[in-house]
Amino acid sequence: MVMHDGQQPSLHWWEKTVEYAFVRWMLPSSSSAIPLAGEVEAAIGDLLLKDPFARFRLIEFKAHQDDIQSEKRKFPKLRGAAFKGLRFQRALLEGHDPLVGHDGAAAHWLVFGAEIDKQFHLKAQRYCEEGAQVLRPGNLVLHSVDLAVMVDYLDQLTAARKREEAAGGSGSLVCCAVADGSVVPLSVNEFLQIACPDLLQAESPDPDPDPDPDPDPDPDDNDDDISPKPGRPSPR
Repeated sequence: MVMHDGQQPSLHWWEKTVEYAFVRWMLPSSSSAIPLAGEVEAAIGDLLLKDPFARFRLIEFKAHQDDIQSEKRKFPKLRGAAFKGLRFQRALLEGHDPLVGHDGAAAHWLVFGAEIDKQFHLKAQRYCEEGAQVLRPGNLVLHSVDLAVMVDYLDQLTAARKREEAAGGSGSLVCCAVADGSVVPLSVNEFLQIACPDLLQAESPDPDPDPDPDPDPDPDDNDDDISPKPGRPSPR
């Protein structure tokens, strides 16, 4: 991550660097921290749903703080001329005020890398607000909400965003659950499969029907039948 630019060493990092640093530095070693996406064991689902005190936070990773402005592209409404030139959080407030005011928005976080005193650090800020805080290793103090609030917030978020970008399997978006003293990172699809599988089933398209169904098959229509047909001479 330390590179030379011809004069002096400088720090360079990527979104995946931030993601892996978050897993290594912020999540306890006892948690199910690797990977951030993939099949979730049934035991994890039981842990999240049976713990009445389970709390959830939604985390998205960016390489740098400036990359946050690219979030505008995920919201079709914010691509319009009325929001051109506005910073992301201001545009989000003007275009999707109900989403910004939702209780779940307080548990939606952006985590990115920053160079402080020539060292790589992680910073976090709320998705809908400006202003960042430095994350101290092993001290995940980001606000979280209960299951019902997070599910409702995700429903509104996916309605405001392009659906596939809001609930996709990308490793750069993770729902981090805290239950029974454990920290469990899940992709959003994994979280929804555990929390509300009926919602995912309702959104799944029906399988394509038979493209050429035969509504009234004729049981007598048999290509192997060589018996004489009316109007044809019988074979000799």
